[in-house]
Amino acid sequence: MDAKEIKTLLKNAREAIRKKEFKEALKHCKAILSQDGNHYMALVLIAVAAEGLEQYDQALKAYKRAIDSDDTQLLAWQGLCSFYEKNASTEFVQDQIDAYLRMVEFHASDRDKRVETVLKLGKLVDSNTNSTKLEKVVGIYRDTIKEEPDLQKKTELQVVFIRILKLTNAEDKNEQLQEIAKAVLDATEKYEDSLEEIISLYLSLVVKKNPTEMNKICSVLYKKFPDSSSVLGYSVIILLDSHIGEEKLCTCEEVEEKLKLYQSKTGDSGTEISLIAQGFVALCRKEYNSARSIFKQVPDSCTMVCLPYFQAVTCQQLHRYDAVLIYCEHGLKLLQRKDRILTRPSTEISKSFHLLRVTSLVAVGDKMSLSVAMDTLENELDISADTVSLLKGHIHLKQGEIDIAKTCLVGESVKRVVLEGLIALHEHRFSEAAHRFEKALKSEPETVSHQVNLAKCLWKTEDRKQECFTILLKAAKTRILTKL
Repeated sequence: MDAKEIKTLLKNAREAIRKKEFKEALKHCKAILSQDGNHYMALVLIAVAAEGLEQYDQALKAYKRAIDSDDTQLLAWQGLCSFYEKNASTEFVQDQIDAYLRMVEFHASDRDKRVETVLKLGKLVDSNTNSTKLEKVVGIYRDTIKEEPDLQKKTELQVVFIRILKLTNAEDKNEQLQEIAKAVLDATEKYEDSLEEIISLYLSLVVKKNPTEMNKICSVLYKKFPDSSSVLGYSVIILLDSHIGEEKLCTCEEVEEKLKLYQSKTGDSGTEISLIAQGFVALCRKEYNSARSIFKQVPDSCTMVCLPYFQAVTCQQLHRYDAVLIYCEHGLKLLQRKDRILTRPSTEISKSFHLLRVTSLVAVGDKMSLSVAMDTLENELDISADTVSLLKGHIHLKQGEIDIAKTCLVGESVKRVVLEGLIALHEHRFSEAAHRFEKALKSEPETVSHQVNLAKCLWKTEDRKQECFTILLKAAKTRILTKL
């Protein structure tokens, strides 16, 4: 069979395919193959005709034979890619990736076709893709994104690239993901639901690497994407974290307002963020048992540092000092974890946990607890701080070292006034002690310990014993209300 006859048969085969006479096309092609078993064009047309007859196995074999006979020609590769797209199956995915990798090479000089192929390629890569192929795809995406001048196409490529990078084990994976996610968010003007995953990823990476930047970043993103539940969620976390270490937790309006916005987007009041915020609000309202119950609903897997802190504060108000110590220990361990969620410097929060721990140990007051408390004050906290010095005063007082306790009286705070009152009470200077606790109650009228200490002083003062009963009744009422 000469070249002219082959040309005629190929022409007839093409015409038969055009007319959807696929069996006729196969006859023409097989006639060619009987003379040249690896004829490229005949194999391609056999594949097309076999597809038309729904003989998919034969079609696939024919495309692959054509490629084996000459892998430098585009047509069989195009046909193979089209076949995979029309017959999507998990068993074809890895071969389909190989086909697209080859097509990227063919389209090296055609930017639009290259981008189209690269996008298809990226969407196929999954956890089953071997590391060599994955590395090639990553390289192709980097080059394509770098060279793409159209911002919309570049952003589309970056969105897919984020998914691909998640599959890699690169040491700087998180840095790359953060950079690309930021680029996508910077280039996007309008919020869509599909953007939420990228916003969530970006903020989860920022909170690990640059936690102190979260407030500024969330403010910017909130102006741009006010409907994002991730932005609102982290905004709630930022507010909660800002209250860690406060001596008085009494302001929760801002948290409540942001929580309502967050829940309006998620439609769920049972998320970790929602539960912690609800517990915080109850804590601020002095509904300690309610707060404790809400906090217990948060899963143990939660890595938000504010949770164990607020749990410890709640238990301290309920005089459950053993629980305070447990929560503080958990919080300190959580601070060491890479997956913790915290939007403030960890050193600040560490001090807050240690202070809570020390105040609970002092309240327990046994020899071992006081020793551990003093050791913590001397090794974990700033010795020059007034709060630390006053706590040392309480420890020395409980250890019977009154003269040393007096040297710890610093500053002008209510805590100093309380320590002065306790020292006076220990020295049986009841009138002076009563004056101190009355002064403390003017600043902190609902503090039960001040009320009880004042009652002790009044009981020892002949002309004020009746006031003692009044104060104790008030203390009992306050205690009952705060336990609700």
